[in-house]
Amino acid sequence: MAVPNPFGSMTEKRYNSRKKCDRSAELVVDNVSIRCLMRDISIEGAYVETERAFDVGKEVTITFMHSVNRSQIMMKGTIVRVDEKGIAVKFRH
Repeated sequence: MAVPNPFGSMTEKRYNSRKKCDRSAELVVDNVSIRCLMRDISIEGAYVETERAFDVGKEVTITFMHSVNRSQIMMKGTIVRVDEKGIAVKFRH
């Protein structure tokens, strides 16, 4: 179910709200590890800025530090969208 978007006529397709995080992270794609910047996160996925281009459908692992207890978090997911600044990843649960 899409929810109304207060910023225009488009509808928001996310079921869970995103939280801005601006957190450094490690992204692993095809066994290649790169440093990146995770811009936002939700229970379903994240948006990650990266200088490299990737294809939709690629499996990825994102590793980052929890903001409160500083524990390491590792999430696996799939690239679902690519734009000029980065990628959107949908987590596998």
